[in-house]
Amino acid sequence: MKLRKEMSAEKNLKDTISGHGETVLVVDDEPQILMLSKIMLEDSGYRVLTAGTPGEAIVLAQKHAGKVKLLLTDVVMPAMNGRDLAQRLHSSYPSLKVLFMSGHSAGIIGVMDESANFIRKPFTMATFAAKVREVLRGE
Repeated sequence: MKLRKEMSAEKNLKDTISGHGETVLVVDDEPQILMLSKIMLEDSGYRVLTAGTPGEAIVLAQKHAGKVKLLLTDVVMPAMNGRDLAQRLHSSYPSLKVLFMSGHSAGIIGVMDESANFIRKPFTMATFAAKVREVLRGE
């Protein structure tokens, strides 16, 4: 009986944090992080576009205009930081949700305000999926 309750609770958690086919644009200059994020998001039920640079992300966002629901971006990248990328895309797509990620704490990075959605690397799949769902729901 206890195992059945645990399995039911796990299923309810998975249903709560699973995606519903929303398109997520992931931007990270580290190929391993980019691929791991893609796998985790796809396993959670999202459609995923990946970009290794902010420039690639801008092109993908334009190519999939109106379909991208969430920008998941590293904060520190060469050429353009994640905050500037988010601002640039948000000016064209005002309903775009944004989740920043970094190996540094948000305070140390100093490029975001207190209200920014942020997740610190490394993260577990459950924490990651829950944060993505929370941002998409606007919580």
